[in-house]
Amino acid sequence: MIVALVAVVSLAACSKSSDSGTPTVSGVPPTSVATVPPSAMPTSPGISSGDLSGTWTGTWERVGVAGQGEADLTLQQQGATLSGTIEFKDSLCVTPARQLSGAATGSVVNLAVDDGGTVATFTGKLTGSTLSGVATVTCQGATGAAKWAVSRS
Repeated sequence: MIVALVAVVSLAACSKSSDSGTPTVSGVPPTSVATVPPSAMPTSPGISSGDLSGTWTGTWERVGVAGQGEADLTLQQQGATLSGTIEFKDSLCVTPARQLSGAATGSVVNLAVDDGGTVATFTGKLTGSTLSGVATVTCQGATGAAKWAVSRS
């Protein structure tokens, strides 16, 4: 089965400024849009996801622009419905943790975050004990993309 993870999380698109202490959108002009190559999208069926409930930890990395950090994902699953929180540490748009909702089908997960200032989608695939995929995040007038991977802790 396939599970698609789409979440709208705006903090993934942004990184914190390290020199002035003032948050900035790192290297992304307000009108630019980062794209994710088709090869980075999960497409093939995998193992069944089972119950994805629990705490997942790992990393995230911006696509096309410098920025990376740790990722924390907490999921609760009821049937195919997912809820929980996600945080991309050291990002401007997905820190602190944001509430998310979504669905799981087989090994594909789709999650979304929309908290007014941050909108993000996460699409991921479970392979073994690792959930990984891509995110598109919009915040502070800019949109960016990130790759992410987490394992249950």
